[in-house]
Amino acid sequence: MATLLKIAGGFIIAVGLLILVVVIVVGRNNPLTPDFPPVFGIILAGALISAFGLMLQHLETMTRNSARQTELLTELVRKIAKSDHTPRASEANSLDQLTKSNFRFKDI
Repeated sequence: MATLLKIAGGFIIAVGLLILVVVIVVGRNNPLTPDFPPVFGIILAGALISAFGLMLQHLETMTRNSARQTELLTELVRKIAKSDHTPRASEANSLDQLTKSNFRFKDI
């Protein structure tokens, strides 16, 4: 889906730029006049669609890597807890809760 949105946004931007070139060359109009053609809106819409596709791609990447990040965080907390010589009861209890947790990003 993200790839489709990025491709669609790029296509819309290309079509908008092509229309803008045609308006400038054939119509001999200045595109920066107060009554500029609606092509700039088309280009902006394509950019927004592409940006939305990129955002979805980043969210998919975060979802794929969330399980591994949870494992790395648990290992890091365990190493810190082992290096501490006097663990408090509340810290040990919270570490056990973290270990027993089955939280995954997809559960949200």
